[in-house]
Amino acid sequence: MYIELQNAVKKYKSENVETLALNGISLGIDKGEMIAVAGPSGSGKTTLLNIIGGMDRLTEGKYLFQGEDTGTYNDKRLNTYRKEKYESPKEVQVLKILISMGDSYFKI
Repeated sequence: MYIELQNAVKKYKSENVETLALNGISLGIDKGEMIAVAGPSGSGKTTLLNIIGGMDRLTEGKYLFQGEDTGTYNDKRLNTYRKEKYESPKEVQVLKILISMGDSYFKI
């Protein structure tokens, strides 16, 4: 599996409020596979893409990239992952567009 999420949970906390953005999502995506991320506003689409893009970390669960648990990455390694996968000008622009869309479609 190229990308795999196992029971992915992301919570955001601010003062006395905790917001659950991802609630135990599990999925697998093979390299070259086309997927769609769809849902209403506030359903976690952007959070999911931020996790896959290495711009945020899970609160619980695992995100495996090519079988490697990205949750074990320190900040330096996470920055390297992000640069290797998403920092060519084309990929950054595509990722920004995907994150800004209501429903997101992308090819891995």
